[in-house]
Amino acid sequence: MSFEPEFLELEDVLYIHEKQLETYGGLPGMRDQGLLESALAVPKSSFGASSFTRVSFKWRQPMLFTSRKTSPL
Repeated sequence: MSFEPEFLELEDVLYIHEKQLETYGGLPGMRDQGLLESALAVPKSSFGASSFTRVSFKWRQPMLFTSRKTSPL
């Protein structure tokens, strides 16, 4: 059986961000779309690596750290 993950797309993240703003407040808009797109591309570019298939959480850590630290939204 083949495992094919579903990756978040830009539209997904913008929708989630909108819902978070509705719930918790904050400023709308995006500071750096290129930075956000870059962060979203990290898991796609590393998919298939043996480290990804062994421990699925490890590929998320760099993306979460990068997106939180630089906060493109």
